[in-house]
Amino acid sequence: ATEKDIPDLMRMIKRHDETVYKGRLKEMQRGEAVQLVAEEEGLLVGQVFLAYYGKSSYPNFPDIRDLHVVGSKRSQGIGSELIFVCEHLAVQRGFNTIGLAVNPELNPRARLLYQRLGYLTTQDSPYLAGIYDGQEDWVIDMVKKLHVTYDN
Repeated sequence: ATEKDIPDLMRMIKRHDETVYKGRLKEMQRGEAVQLVAEEEGLLVGQVFLAYYGKSSYPNFPDIRDLHVVGSKRSQGIGSELIFVCEHLAVQRGFNTIGLAVNPELNPRARLLYQRLGYLTTQDSPYLAGIYDGQEDWVIDMVKKLHVTYDN
C-alpha cells in the first residue's frame, strides 16, 4: 500500500481513519509491518495488515489484521491469496507461526476460511478486542504453524 491508497482503504474498513493508515505506512518504512492491497483493473478489492510484532496475546509471532475483501469480490480467492502472502512474508522473516483473530458470531464465513487454511482456535471463549462504532467486537484467536522450507 502507498499513501494514495489511503482513501480506498478507509472506505473498505470504515472504523479506521487516515491517521491509522499513515501510522501503518510508517510501520512499513521501519520494517515492523506491511499493509497489503489487492487490486483488480486499478481498483482496490482487498486489504490486509500484517504486524510482525504480533499482539499482546502472542507477541512472539506476526498477527494478521483487518483482512477485508469488497463484497462483490468475495469467494473468488482474494482473501486466501492475501493470507498466503502474509504467511510467505512471515516465513521469509524466519517465523514458524502466525496468528489472527476473528469474531465467530459476526463473521462465521471468515472463521471457516481460516479453519480450511489450517488455523486453529487457541481458546474457547471470545474476548473483547475493541469497540467500533459503539459495537463490541468479541473475537477468538487462531494460529497456524508455518512450514519453513530451505532452498539449497
